[in-house]
Amino acid sequence: MEPRLNKWQEQVEEELRQQRKNAEFHARPAEVLEKAPFVPKQSEKPLSEMTNVELHSDRRAADREAYERHKKLREADMEAMKRQVSCDNSFY
Repeated sequence: MEPRLNKWQEQVEEELRQQRKNAEFHARPAEVLEKAPFVPKQSEKPLSEMTNVELHSDRRAADREAYERHKKLREADMEAMKRQVSCDNSFY
């Protein structure tokens, strides 16, 4: 029984040593200090041209302005009708 216990204890100790060894920090060499610096190469694509873009917010603002004008006209018509009805009722 004693030899198996000794063998097991040695295995546990070996595993602990292996874990400690694996846990140690090992820095890699700084290769970037020896390499040439990164230099981006010039693009061969042509430059993009700016075009006139119609934004949805601009179109929405124009639509809203037209709606507000239409709404004011309707309100003015309704007010005129109310005045006309009130004038017609005042004759009776």
